Amino acid sequence: MVSDLRAYSRVNSIPRDEWDHSTVDSSLWATTDWLRNVEGGFSDERSYVVSAGGAMAVYHVNPDSYPDFVPRNLLSRDAAVNGLASQRAPHEQQRLVELLRGLGQDALAHAAVCAVPWGFTRALWARDADTREALLTELEGTATRWDSGTSAVLYVDQDEQALRQALVKRGYVEVLAAGNSVLDVPEGGFDGYVETLRSKDRRTVRREIRNLQPTGITFRTADIADVVKDVAGLSAALDAKHGLPYNPELHSKILLSQGEDLNRYHRVVVAERPNGTIAGFLVCFIKDGVLYPKMSGYDPQNEGEEYTYFNLGYYEMVRQAQAAELHTIEYGTEAYQAKVIRGCRIRRLYSYIKPPAELRDTVRELGALVTRAQEQSFDAMLAGRTAADAERDGV
Repeated sequence: MVSDLRAYSRVNSIPRDEWDHSTVDSSLWATTDWLRNVEGGFSDERSYVVSAGGAMAVYHVNPDSYPDFVPRNLLSRDAAVNGLASQRAPHEQQRLVELLRGLGQDALAHAAVCAVPWGFTRALWARDADTREALLTELEGTATRWDSGTSAVLYVDQDEQALRQALVKRGYVEVLAAGNSVLDVPEGGFDGYVETLRSKDRRTVRREIRNLQPTGITFRTADIADVVKDVAGLSAALDAKHGLPYNPELHSKILLSQGEDLNRYHRVVVAERPNGTIAGFLVCFIKDGVLYPKMSGYDPQNEGEEYTYFNLGYYEMVRQAQAAELHTIEYGTEAYQAKVIRGCRIRRLYSYIKPPAELRDTVRELGALVTRAQEQSFDAMLAGRTAADAERDGV
């Protein structure tokens, strides 16, 4: 029986060696540096739980929280509805809509969520089964104390079978609502990378690189303090493009805080025109052989003409990773088709939701429908890639 659980409300209250000793994950997302940086902007109420055998971060989410971390939203994404439509499953599509309507707007929108903010991975690390069970019991107790009614562990990697089975056994509903796009960095320089792609995708990559050349744009690393005024505006413009307020001051604050809190992992790459102005930027992080592209922005007036998006966001990241002798780039969630075209595989991320008892059957049926749509979508994207790999390898 595990009896040494200790809870803290702020990362700065946790002795650093205590958290590092508790976690069993070398990723950027498991560091106190990342959790500290995102703490204030994600949730006003949270609990960091540590013991000798593991650790966990839990956040209180509500309807106004970041959408991808609200359990209800994982069951109501447009991708699921559209996916069922594209798979010619109109009855299932209609059933999904009916179930969501019956669920109501506020159901599952208040929850105790175990996930790394903007890291899209579970925030539970355990060395043994007893610690895992103790942490899950604490998660559910936290949901009760917060009067949220729902607990959830989000974005669990497909290979974490012990955790996945434990969650199902405890009554959590499994939902496949996302994937982590991962590129295994090849040897042989950039040409070696291009050769790993399907023939039609190689043509796409080479065309996008050629189309950038007449612009004279080049890439360089930069100190965030030197370029923050320009890149904060580009980042804020991206928000405005998606209907959010244009707030470069907020983006400047976020970018500078990342540079300070995550300095030892932090890298900024800018796309620079011949006249010295910046056409785009990307913030990435490097830890233990992995590159994590994270925050970016592009000149909204010239994005299409200058091809900065794919050249900076993908091809320059490959060059940076190869130069630093890294083994992996984690591109994260969303834009799966574009990432598969450029060589990524998709690691499926399962989320687990434990709703109030009266909603369990509805949530279980919703979860099955969403999972079916996402599985078929991923399978269709990866089918061509798998065939191309087999052809190239002579299988």
